[in-house]
Amino acid sequence: LETAGHTVNRKRVQRLMRKMGLAGMAPGPNTSRPHPEHKVYPYLLRGVSVVRPNQVWSTDITYIRLEHGFAYLVAIIDWYSRRVLGWRISNSMDAMFCVDCLEESLRTHGHPEIFNSDQGSQLTSEAFTGVLKREGIVISMDGRGQGIPPRGFIKKYKGKFIISGECRKLFSKHGLASIYPRLFRDFTTRYNWAFRDHWQQIPLIQQSFLFTLHLLKRHGAEWQSNRFYEDWFLRAFPAVLQEVSPVGEYFSPEQVLRSCYSLRCIDSFAGFPGLVEIQHDSAKSYDDFRLRKLPLLDHVVQFHL
Repeated sequence: LETAGHTVNRKRVQRLMRKMGLAGMAPGPNTSRPHPEHKVYPYLLRGVSVVRPNQVWSTDITYIRLEHGFAYLVAIIDWYSRRVLGWRISNSMDAMFCVDCLEESLRTHGHPEIFNSDQGSQLTSEAFTGVLKREGIVISMDGRGQGIPPRGFIKKYKGKFIISGECRKLFSKHGLASIYPRLFRDFTTRYNWAFRDHWQQIPLIQQSFLFTLHLLKRHGAEWQSNRFYEDWFLRAFPAVLQEVSPVGEYFSPEQVLRSCYSLRCIDSFAGFPGLVEIQHDSAKSYDDFRLRKLPLLDHVVQFHL
Protein backbone atom coordinates (compact mmCIF):
# COMPACT_ATOMS: atom_id res chain seq x y z
CA LEU A 1 0.00 0.00 0.00
CA GLU A 2 2.83 2.40 0.83
CA THR A 3 4.44 1.82 -2.57
CA ALA A 4 1.07 2.70 -4.14
CA GLY A 5 1.04 6.04 -2.30
CA HIS A 6 -1.24 5.17 0.64
CA THR A 7 -0.14 6.27 4.11
CA VAL A 8 -1.10 3.40 6.43
CA ASN A 9 0.27 1.48 9.37
CA ARG A 10 -0.13 -2.10 10.51
CA LYS A 11 -3.01 -1.43 12.92
CA ARG A 12 -5.05 0.43 10.30
CA VAL A 13 -4.62 -2.46 7.86
CA GLN A 14 -5.68 -4.94 10.55
CA ARG A 15 -8.78 -2.89 11.41
CA LEU A 16 -9.84 -2.56 7.79
CA MET A 17 -9.27 -6.26 7.13
CA ARG A 18 -11.45 -7.17 10.14
CA LYS A 19 -14.16 -4.79 8.90
CA MET A 20 -14.14 -6.38 5.45
CA GLY A 21 -13.93 -9.93 6.78
CA LEU A 22 -10.50 -10.56 5.25
CA ALA A 23 -7.82 -12.77 6.74
CA GLY A 24 -4.28 -13.61 5.72
CA MET A 25 -3.66 -17.12 4.45
CA ALA A 26 -0.70 -18.79 6.12
CA PRO A 27 1.31 -21.46 4.29
CA GLY A 28 -0.15 -24.94 4.51
CA PRO A 29 1.49 -28.00 6.06
CA ASN A 30 4.62 -29.55 4.59
CA THR A 31 3.42 -32.80 2.99
CA SER A 32 6.90 -33.91 1.85
CA ARG A 33 8.80 -33.83 5.15
CA PRO A 34 11.33 -36.71 5.22
CA HIS A 35 11.93 -39.05 8.15
CA PRO A 36 15.61 -39.25 9.18
CA GLU A 37 15.43 -42.99 9.95
CA HIS A 38 13.59 -44.11 6.80
CA LYS A 39 15.50 -45.60 3.87
CA VAL A 40 15.62 -43.34 0.80
CA TYR A 41 15.81 -45.02 -2.60
CA PRO A 42 17.62 -43.57 -5.64
CA TYR A 43 15.85 -41.82 -8.51
CA LEU A 44 15.75 -44.34 -11.38
CA LEU A 45 13.87 -42.52 -14.14
CA ARG A 46 16.57 -40.25 -15.55
CA GLY A 47 16.97 -41.22 -19.19
CA VAL A 48 14.09 -43.75 -19.04
CA SER A 49 11.55 -43.58 -21.87
CA VAL A 50 8.02 -44.18 -20.58
CA VAL A 51 6.32 -45.86 -23.53
CA ARG A 52 3.52 -48.06 -22.14
CA PRO A 53 0.90 -48.23 -19.39
CA ASN A 54 1.92 -49.75 -16.05
CA GLN A 55 5.57 -49.02 -16.73
CA VAL A 56 5.79 -46.20 -14.17
CA TRP A 57 3.33 -45.13 -11.49
CA SER A 58 3.77 -42.08 -9.32
CA THR A 59 2.14 -40.65 -6.20
CA ASP A 60 1.99 -37.42 -4.24
CA ILE A 61 0.20 -35.94 -1.23
CA THR A 62 -1.38 -32.51 -1.01
CA TYR A 63 -3.58 -30.72 1.49
CA ILE A 64 -7.09 -29.28 1.25
CA ARG A 65 -7.70 -26.22 3.38
CA LEU A 66 -10.90 -26.44 5.47
CA GLU A 67 -12.58 -23.95 7.76
CA HIS A 68 -11.04 -25.46 10.89
CA GLY A 69 -7.95 -27.26 9.66
CA PHE A 70 -6.79 -29.41 6.77
CA ALA A 71 -7.66 -32.62 4.99
CA TYR A 72 -5.00 -34.57 3.09
CA LEU A 73 -5.33 -36.07 -0.39
CA VAL A 74 -3.11 -38.78 -1.85
CA ALA A 75 -3.39 -39.82 -5.51
CA ILE A 76 -1.63 -42.35 -7.73
CA ILE A 77 -1.24 -41.83 -11.47
CA ASP A 78 0.10 -43.80 -14.41
CA TRP A 79 2.88 -41.77 -16.05
CA TYR A 80 2.13 -42.98 -19.57
CA SER A 81 -1.65 -42.53 -19.70
CA ARG A 82 -1.68 -39.82 -16.98
CA ARG A 83 -4.75 -41.54 -15.59
CA VAL A 84 -5.57 -41.23 -11.89
CA LEU A 85 -5.55 -44.83 -10.67
CA GLY A 86 -6.61 -44.24 -7.08
CA TRP A 87 -7.04 -41.61 -4.37
CA ARG A 88 -7.81 -41.30 -0.67
CA ILE A 89 -8.64 -38.43 1.69
CA SER A 90 -7.66 -38.41 5.37
CA ASN A 91 -7.85 -35.97 8.27
CA SER A 92 -4.36 -36.97 9.46
CA MET A 93 -0.97 -37.41 7.85
CA ASP A 94 -0.43 -41.04 8.82
CA ALA A 95 0.88 -43.57 6.32
CA MET A 96 -2.12 -45.91 6.32
CA PHE A 97 -4.36 -43.87 4.01
CA CYS A 98 -1.50 -43.92 1.48
CA VAL A 99 -1.16 -47.69 1.91
CA ASP A 100 -4.91 -48.16 1.41
CA CYS A 101 -4.76 -46.11 -1.80
CA LEU A 102 -1.81 -48.16 -3.06
CA GLU A 103 -3.46 -51.51 -2.25
CA GLU A 104 -6.67 -50.52 -4.03
CA SER A 105 -4.76 -49.31 -7.12
CA LEU A 106 -2.85 -52.59 -7.30
CA ARG A 107 -6.04 -54.65 -7.01
CA THR A 108 -7.82 -52.59 -9.67
CA HIS A 109 -5.14 -51.75 -12.23
CA GLY A 110 -2.40 -54.37 -11.95
CA HIS A 111 1.25 -53.76 -11.10
CA PRO A 112 3.73 -51.16 -12.40
CA GLU A 113 7.34 -51.97 -13.12
CA ILE A 114 8.56 -48.85 -11.27
CA PHE A 115 6.84 -46.82 -8.56
CA ASN A 116 8.10 -43.25 -8.07
CA SER A 117 7.43 -40.89 -5.16
CA ASP A 118 9.00 -38.04 -3.23
CA GLN A 119 10.81 -38.52 0.09
CA GLY A 120 7.85 -37.72 2.35
CA SER A 121 7.80 -39.83 5.52
CA GLN A 122 4.48 -41.50 4.64
CA LEU A 123 5.88 -42.73 1.31
CA THR A 124 9.25 -43.85 2.71
CA SER A 125 7.65 -45.71 5.64
CA GLU A 126 8.08 -49.47 5.90
CA ALA A 127 4.30 -49.87 5.71
CA PHE A 128 4.23 -48.24 2.24
CA THR A 129 7.51 -49.49 0.75
CA GLY A 130 6.82 -52.95 2.20
CA VAL A 131 3.79 -53.30 -0.10
CA LEU A 132 5.92 -52.39 -3.12
CA LYS A 133 8.67 -54.83 -2.14
CA ARG A 134 6.10 -57.57 -1.49
CA GLU A 135 4.77 -57.14 -5.04
CA GLY A 136 8.25 -57.06 -6.60
CA ILE A 137 7.91 -53.43 -7.76
CA VAL A 138 11.07 -51.37 -8.22
CA ILE A 139 11.10 -48.28 -5.98
CA SER A 140 12.27 -44.86 -7.23
CA MET A 141 12.31 -41.61 -5.26
CA ASP A 142 12.86 -38.03 -6.35
CA GLY A 143 16.04 -36.36 -5.21
CA ARG A 144 15.55 -33.37 -2.95
CA GLY A 145 14.53 -30.39 -5.05
CA GLN A 146 13.72 -32.31 -8.22
CA GLY A 147 10.74 -31.11 -10.19
CA ILE A 148 10.87 -27.43 -9.11
CA PRO A 149 13.00 -24.99 -11.09
CA PRO A 150 15.96 -23.54 -9.11
CA ARG A 151 14.30 -24.45 -5.83
CA GLY A 152 15.15 -22.05 -3.03
CA PHE A 153 16.73 -19.59 -5.46
CA ILE A 154 13.87 -18.10 -7.47
CA LYS A 155 10.21 -19.01 -8.01
CA LYS A 156 7.38 -17.63 -10.10
CA TYR A 157 3.90 -17.20 -8.63
CA LYS A 158 0.96 -15.63 -10.49
CA GLY A 159 3.33 -14.00 -12.97
CA LYS A 160 5.60 -12.50 -10.30
CA PHE A 161 9.06 -13.63 -9.23
CA ILE A 162 9.80 -14.47 -5.60
CA ILE A 163 13.53 -14.29 -4.93
CA SER A 164 15.45 -15.80 -2.04
CA GLY A 165 18.08 -14.23 0.21
CA GLU A 166 20.78 -15.94 -1.84
CA CYS A 167 19.40 -14.38 -5.01
CA ARG A 168 19.24 -10.92 -3.41
CA LYS A 169 22.83 -11.25 -2.23
CA LEU A 170 24.06 -12.15 -5.71
CA PHE A 171 22.11 -9.27 -7.21
CA SER A 172 23.44 -6.71 -4.69
CA LYS A 173 27.05 -7.80 -5.21
CA HIS A 174 27.19 -8.49 -8.93
CA GLY A 175 23.96 -7.20 -10.47
CA LEU A 176 21.59 -8.91 -12.87
CA ALA A 177 24.45 -10.51 -14.80
CA SER A 178 25.12 -12.88 -11.89
CA ILE A 179 21.56 -14.21 -11.64
CA TYR A 180 20.86 -15.42 -15.17
CA PRO A 181 24.00 -17.60 -15.52
CA ARG A 182 22.91 -19.36 -12.32
CA LEU A 183 19.35 -19.78 -13.64
CA PHE A 184 20.61 -21.10 -16.97
CA ARG A 185 23.02 -23.51 -15.27
CA ASP A 186 20.31 -24.92 -12.99
CA PHE A 187 17.83 -25.28 -15.84
CA THR A 188 20.33 -27.10 -18.04
CA THR A 189 22.13 -29.32 -15.52
CA ARG A 190 19.92 -29.83 -12.46
CA TYR A 191 16.29 -29.49 -13.46
CA ASN A 192 14.43 -32.74 -14.18
CA TRP A 193 12.31 -31.81 -17.21
CA ALA A 194 10.76 -35.25 -17.69
CA PHE A 195 9.48 -35.21 -14.10
CA ARG A 196 7.59 -32.00 -14.81
CA ASP A 197 6.07 -32.68 -18.22
CA HIS A 198 5.99 -36.53 -18.11
CA TRP A 199 7.51 -36.85 -21.58
CA GLN A 200 10.61 -38.99 -22.01
CA GLN A 201 14.12 -37.81 -21.23
CA ILE A 202 15.90 -36.42 -24.30
CA PRO A 203 19.32 -35.23 -23.07
CA LEU A 204 20.24 -33.37 -26.25
CA ILE A 205 17.29 -30.99 -25.79
CA GLN A 206 18.59 -30.06 -22.36
CA GLN A 207 22.09 -29.61 -23.79
CA SER A 208 20.84 -27.42 -26.65
CA PHE A 209 19.54 -24.45 -24.62
CA LEU A 210 22.52 -22.35 -25.68
CA PHE A 211 21.66 -23.11 -29.32
CA THR A 212 18.08 -21.98 -28.65
CA LEU A 213 19.29 -18.71 -27.14
CA HIS A 214 21.41 -18.14 -30.25
CA LEU A 215 18.35 -18.72 -32.48
CA LEU A 216 16.27 -16.32 -30.40
CA LYS A 217 18.99 -13.66 -30.55
CA ARG A 218 19.22 -14.05 -34.32
CA HIS A 219 15.58 -14.48 -35.35
CA GLY A 220 13.54 -13.38 -32.36
CA ALA A 221 12.99 -9.73 -33.26
CA GLU A 222 10.00 -10.71 -35.45
CA TRP A 223 7.09 -12.93 -34.49
CA GLN A 224 7.87 -16.53 -35.46
CA SER A 225 5.91 -19.73 -34.90
CA ASN A 226 7.34 -22.37 -32.58
CA ARG A 227 7.45 -24.66 -35.63
CA PHE A 228 10.08 -22.33 -37.11
CA TYR A 229 12.43 -23.04 -34.17
CA GLU A 230 11.55 -26.75 -34.16
CA ASP A 231 12.61 -26.95 -37.83
CA TRP A 232 15.93 -25.27 -37.03
CA PHE A 233 16.55 -27.74 -34.21
CA LEU A 234 15.77 -30.76 -36.39
CA ARG A 235 18.05 -29.50 -39.17
CA ALA A 236 20.88 -28.89 -36.69
CA PHE A 237 20.56 -32.21 -34.83
CA PRO A 238 18.90 -34.79 -37.15
CA ALA A 239 20.54 -37.76 -35.40
CA VAL A 240 18.62 -37.08 -32.18
CA LEU A 241 15.53 -38.72 -33.72
CA GLN A 242 17.28 -42.06 -33.25
CA GLU A 243 17.21 -41.52 -29.46
CA VAL A 244 13.46 -40.80 -29.28
CA SER A 245 10.81 -43.48 -28.85
CA PRO A 246 7.30 -43.17 -30.29
CA VAL A 247 4.44 -42.85 -27.80
CA GLY A 248 2.03 -45.63 -28.71
CA GLU A 249 0.39 -45.20 -32.07
CA TYR A 250 -0.41 -41.55 -31.50
CA PHE A 251 2.97 -39.76 -31.50
CA SER A 252 5.83 -40.50 -33.88
CA PRO A 253 9.44 -39.84 -32.72
CA GLU A 254 9.44 -36.55 -34.65
CA GLN A 255 6.17 -35.41 -33.01
CA VAL A 256 7.53 -36.30 -29.56
CA LEU A 257 10.76 -34.43 -30.27
CA ARG A 258 8.96 -31.34 -31.55
CA SER A 259 6.63 -31.25 -28.54
CA CYS A 260 9.46 -31.71 -26.06
CA TYR A 261 11.62 -29.06 -27.74
CA SER A 262 8.86 -26.41 -27.81
CA LEU A 263 7.73 -27.19 -24.27
CA ARG A 264 11.16 -27.32 -22.66
CA CYS A 265 13.40 -25.00 -24.67
CA ILE A 266 10.90 -22.28 -25.56
CA ASP A 267 7.86 -22.30 -23.28
CA SER A 268 9.62 -23.30 -20.04
CA PHE A 269 13.28 -22.36 -20.47
CA ALA A 270 12.94 -19.06 -22.37
CA GLY A 271 9.42 -18.18 -21.28
CA PHE A 272 9.83 -18.74 -17.53
CA PRO A 273 12.41 -15.96 -16.88
CA GLY A 274 10.74 -13.54 -19.29
CA LEU A 275 13.16 -13.76 -22.23
CA VAL A 276 10.39 -14.22 -24.82
CA GLU A 277 6.76 -13.23 -25.27
CA ILE A 278 4.47 -16.12 -26.21
CA GLN A 279 1.02 -15.91 -27.78
CA HIS A 280 -1.22 -18.97 -28.15
CA ASP A 281 -3.76 -19.08 -30.95
CA SER A 282 -7.09 -20.20 -29.46
CA ALA A 283 -8.22 -21.38 -32.89
CA LYS A 284 -5.35 -23.86 -33.14
CA SER A 285 -3.89 -26.57 -30.95
CA TYR A 286 -2.35 -25.40 -27.66
CA ASP A 287 0.93 -26.85 -28.97
CA ASP A 288 0.96 -24.17 -31.69
CA PHE A 289 2.05 -20.70 -30.63
CA ARG A 290 4.15 -17.80 -31.82
CA LEU A 291 6.86 -15.91 -30.00
CA ARG A 292 9.33 -13.07 -30.17
CA LYS A 293 12.18 -12.07 -27.93
CA LEU A 294 11.82 -9.42 -25.23
CA PRO A 295 14.42 -6.70 -24.56
CA LEU A 296 15.61 -8.61 -21.50
CA LEU A 297 17.07 -11.35 -23.68
CA ASP A 298 19.46 -8.97 -25.43
CA HIS A 299 20.39 -7.49 -22.04
CA VAL A 300 21.33 -10.75 -20.30
CA VAL A 301 22.52 -12.90 -23.23
CA GLN A 302 25.63 -11.91 -25.20
CA PHE A 303 27.57 -14.06 -27.67
CA HIS A 304 31.23 -13.25 -28.35
CA LEU A 305 32.49 -15.02 -31.44
